[in-house]
Amino acid sequence: MKKALVLLNPSAGNNYGRRNAYKILEKLAVEGYEITVYPILPSKKLGAEDLITKKTERYDLIACCGGDGTLHHVINALVKNDVHKPILYYPAGTTNDFAKTLNIPNEADKVSSLLTEGDLFRFDLGQFNEDYFDYIAAFGAFTDVAYSTDQNVKNLLGYSAYLLQTLGTAGDALSSKIRMSVKSKEYSGKGEYLYGSVSNSYSLAGIKTPLLSTVNLTDGVFEVALVKAPNNIADLLSIIHSISTGELDDEHIKIFRTKEVSFSFEEEIPWTLDGEFGGAFKEVDIKVLPKAVRIYAGKKQDSDPK
Repeated sequence: MKKALVLLNPSAGNNYGRRNAYKILEKLAVEGYEITVYPILPSKKLGAEDLITKKTERYDLIACCGGDGTLHHVINALVKNDVHKPILYYPAGTTNDFAKTLNIPNEADKVSSLLTEGDLFRFDLGQFNEDYFDYIAAFGAFTDVAYSTDQNVKNLLGYSAYLLQTLGTAGDALSSKIRMSVKSKEYSGKGEYLYGSVSNSYSLAGIKTPLLSTVNLTDGVFEVALVKAPNNIADLLSIIHSISTGELDDEHIKIFRTKEVSFSFEEEIPWTLDGEFGGAFKEVDIKVLPKAVRIYAGKKQDSDPK
């Protein structure tokens, strides 16, 4: 009999995991899986990194229910333990950026149906120094909103919680200027920046931007977006307009694609990885690991029969 390891984050997305646990387990049982279930409880030393070890290789499927951050920790644990098993992801977070990119529905029954009706899809993974990220590594203005917004507020207000906290930090963001240099084969530069990201997603913070409309999750390159620090509110409004419309005529915005990129800062700068706090660094090296992870996705993705 096939074996499935099921990891449930009970607090993500207004208790989605608690409300849908039976549906998830029922479908996996019907599909012929022998199931082992653990709640993800980092405060009780039951985080993904604690639950996933080299012994996890004995399972045929890793199912996880939670937000983008939950998937981030699961994939990091799998890669660091050299476990190469397919993932079934039940998106239960507030924005579910990466699930949207992969056309993964948020209804538990429809997610389970991907086992027979979806594609087993390989996507490019990002390596960030000694860690990994699924779809985005970012620094600068507003990037701490995802991990600093209280989980109870997220559950109560949903995406509006992010919007409210972002508006509340706009003044600080406008005055913040990060001095740094960036280097890759495709582009090198230095100066004062408001924001920077390396991503592999159509949607960022729950919003699809035309600037990322040509993203390909399997092309071996990620999209680097850099925003130079604006001098006034008019410049900031111009930047927001360019991001929302996809017009690249703003002198503050630079976007390019690369396999590897390095950042150097004058002081330690905090980063967010897939919406989770990723640490603070003066030096960051990022590279793409082509088609490193397998996940069940919607039919618009390329299939992988292996």
